[in-house]
Order: sequence, then structure tokens, then C-alpha cells
Amino acid sequence: MPQKFFMSWFAPVPHCADLPIPKPPMLESLSSASASEEEGRDADFDEASTSKEPHFLNQQEMDDLIRSMGLTKENAELLTSRLKEWHLLDPTWKVTKYRKQHLSFASFFTVSQPHSLCYCSDIFGLFNEIGIDYDPSDWRLFIDSSVKSLKAVLLHNGNEFPSIPVGHSVHTKEEYENVKTLLDMIKYTSHYWELCGDFKMLAFLLGQQGGCTKYSCFLCLWNSRADEQHYSRKLWHLREELTPVAHNAIRQPLVQ
Repeated sequence: MPQKFFMSWFAPVPHCADLPIPKPPMLESLSSASASEEEGRDADFDEASTSKEPHFLNQQEMDDLIRSMGLTKENAELLTSRLKEWHLLDPTWKVTKYRKQHLSFASFFTVSQPHSLCYCSDIFGLFNEIGIDYDPSDWRLFIDSSVKSLKAVLLHNGNEFPSIPVGHSVHTKEEYENVKTLLDMIKYTSHYWELCGDFKMLAFLLGQQGGCTKYSCFLCLWNSRADEQHYSRKLWHLREELTPVAHNAIRQPLVQ
């Protein structure tokens, strides 16, 4: 019996009855395979991939490109101006399109001078202008603050639509009174969205005291200072209501 070897990239493999020499495919099979590949090709894809003619961007394609690149109005106008100069845009394209694109939505926003807060005063009209069927149960309100700004954004529960800003301020701090003013201006009681945010924002919304408090949990009366019970006790009394001056609740809750 001839000796068998392991197949390798470096040494040849001797053939035998159990390992015959492979035969090359016939010409007919090659032609049939190429014919089947030709039938399975997409004519539009082949034409787009092999064509060397320049493609002139239309308005929708340019909007998608600018949205994907995250350009500001000034940068978008600069890009379209250069492409227009190089004759790479559709002849009907207007370079100043992005300069006034915010005017269709400006009527739905108001600036509060005492608080320097820009907020949406007509949620229903804004959604109607965007072209989205509005249902408050399909959206949740996200409120957060950074070192530079306080913002409120509507997020779609199914993530099928982009986020919609409804409040923004660069001079307002993340405080209880400012959050209360923001909810009043956007008329939260007319929509009752679900709210989301970090624990600091949650404390503001529920009127709880910040810092190292004794009863810091918003669900139960977990005692942060009962060190001897932290690893032995599993069940704590639930919060029945958030009453000011009781269990570290210092203000009236802003939401239910």
C-alpha cells in the first residue's frame, strides 16, 4: 500500500487509488457557469459600476450626503458651492438652499428672554411640518445637561425616526427650578411622555435631595447609612409617595 501524506502547501502529495488526480472542468461547464453568472447579474449595478461618466448629484442625494457627514449650514453651503463650481451638481441646484432651510421650523420655536431658553411651543405643528404621525406614547423625553448647555430631546421608542430637539439653553444650569420651567414651557402636562435621564436628573424630577442622602433610592426606603444591614437585608419598604420634608424629598415632584 502506498504511503499517504498530509496535504501541505510546501510538499507535493502523491496520488493513488484513494486520492486520484483531479481532472480540469470541461469547456461546456465553464461556458454554462459563465452564462448563469450573466443571468444573475443586476443590469443597473453593472451599468453603475462600469460607467465612467460623472454623476451629477440631485437634491435628495446631496441632502443624504450632508446629513451623513454631519455638516453645519455654513459647511454645507461651502461644499455645494465648490461642487457647483466644478460642475458636479444638477444645474437646477441652489447653493443657498441650506441658508434658509430652518425658516420652515422657526415658527414652532420660541426664545424665552429671562431664561435664555429656546423651546418648542407647538409640538403638534412641528410633527405635522416634519410629516410624522404624532402619538405621545411613541416618544420619550430625554433631559440632560453638560458643562455648556441644557437640552431636551424627544426620542422615538422604536428608533424608527431621528431625535427631535424641543428645548435648548446655553446659559441655564441643571437645577430644579430650571427643569420645572422647561417642562412648563414645552407643556409636558399636555403630552405626558415617558422621561429618561441620569440619576441626577431623576432626583430633580422627583424633588429629591442631592448628595449623600440617607434615603437616596426613588423606589424604596433603602437606608444608605445602615451598613450592618447592606449585606443581610434584601427587602426594604417601598416608597408610597414623595412627600416634601420626608425621606429626603425636599420639593414637590415635577412628574408622576
